[in-house]
Formats: sequence, C-alpha cells, structure tokens
Amino acid sequence: MRLISCLFASLLCVSLPVWADLHADLEKEEYVDKQFIEAEIQAVKRVSQEWAARFNAHQPIKVAALYGDSFILYATFTTKIDKPEPLVNYFVNLLKKKDIKVVYNEQNIRVHGAGAVDSGLYTFSFIDEKGKKVEVPARYTFVFELTPEGWQIVDHHSSVLPE
Repeated sequence: MRLISCLFASLLCVSLPVWADLHADLEKEEYVDKQFIEAEIQAVKRVSQEWAARFNAHQPIKVAALYGDSFILYATFTTKIDKPEPLVNYFVNLLKKKDIKVVYNEQNIRVHGAGAVDSGLYTFSFIDEKGKKVEVPARYTFVFELTPEGWQIVDHHSSVLPE
C-alpha cells in the first residue's frame, strides 16, 4: 500500500506541472482566438457601417462595390438580384427617393472562420411625394465572406418589419 501511495504521489508531482503547462497553453490559445474573433467582428462592422454611409451619401456604385462576385440580394423593395448591373440599378432607383437614409437600430455580428453574419434591424427614412417623412423599419441579414480584398457581402436579405 505504501508503494502505491508513493507511486501515486510521484505521478502527481510529475503530472501537475505538465497539466498546468497544457492548461496555460489552452488559455493562451483561447485568448488569441477571442482577440482574432473580436478584430474580425470589428472589421465586419466597419463594412456594414460603410454600406450605410455609402447608401446615405447616395453613392449606388460604391454601395454595390461592397458585394462579392457571387452575391445574392433579397431586397426590401424588390425581388432577388444576383447580377452587378441590376444591383447598381436597384440602388440608383432606390436612392432617387428624396432624402433617403438608413440607420441601424440593432446589429448582431458573428464570425465563423472565413464567413460572418450581421443581422438585425434598420430603418429607412425618406420624404414622400406629399412632403411627408416616411419611416420603414426593416430586418436585415448580411452574410460576409473573407476574401483577399477583405470582407465582402455575399448574401443580403432585407424585409419590412411586420406590424
């Protein structure tokens, strides 16, 4: 019994530092992963904010430039768009509305490797033909892909919020 106790104590003395080192490595790796994810969340947020800034500045070509090559847009005010020319035309026509703007009300950004999702609520506002301010609350989802050029929108869904 004494021999077993001595062996157990020896194993414990040897394995504790190894386990502690392994645990420290895992904590360090988790910390690095969290830092990477937070940095990528901020990068995706910057692209989303840039989308709104270009939209609000009435720059349809620059808005469209944020979309990747194989994008799909299920837009708030039209049907599916998946080609560059109709995308630009959609924003050209939409931005003809007087004083049209978009404001994010809620953003939820998640990064999954080379993909990310930004979903939430935003509100479009514009002045109608009668001079009245109209607000259109909507929900949205942007799906991003990390490319050599940075994060690009590959899927965008937007729909009017149900009343």
